[in-house]
This record gives sequence, C-alpha cells and structure tokens, in this order.
Amino acid sequence: MPAFPEQYRNDAFVALRDSLNRIPPNGYKIAFIELNKQGRPVQFVDFVTGFSIDNREAPLARVAGAAAAPDWSLLFSNESRGIIYKISLFG
Repeated sequence: MPAFPEQYRNDAFVALRDSLNRIPPNGYKIAFIELNKQGRPVQFVDFVTGFSIDNREAPLARVAGAAAAPDWSLLFSNESRGIIYKISLFG
C-alpha cells in the first residue's frame, strides 16, 4: 500500500476555511504543519491553494476538514459545493 512521503508523516494537515465576511479573503486552503518530537508546530506551509483567486469576495471553494484515508491519501471537503477532494502522494 502506498504511503505518504516521509516528509509528511507524523505531522498535520489542516483546512483553513476563513470567515465569509473578511475582506480581503484569507484562508481557503489546506496547510501542512510540521511538528517537533514534542508535538509542537515548527513550520507552517501552504499545501493546497487556489480556491480564492485575486482576493475575490466569493471563493471558488470553502475547504473544511482534512483527513487521512485508509489508502494514505489526503481527503478534504468543499462545504460550499458538497465535494470531497482526494490527493494521493507517492514518493
């Protein structure tokens, strides 16, 4: 079974939804958070972006919830359209 590349193991992915009334929009992305051995964050990196283009008031997607699937892919949802995205990482 494929697994996440080593650089993503034992760390965290989070969905940043933002607030619907924030101008300009901020969030609308999935971020990767690298954790140290004590479980504290040491690095925050944008992982999936592009749901808010040119700071439009209406984003293309409002991401919510990120989870690892049994096949080691990353799942996250678009709460504004009822879509679930799947990202498979091989390495």
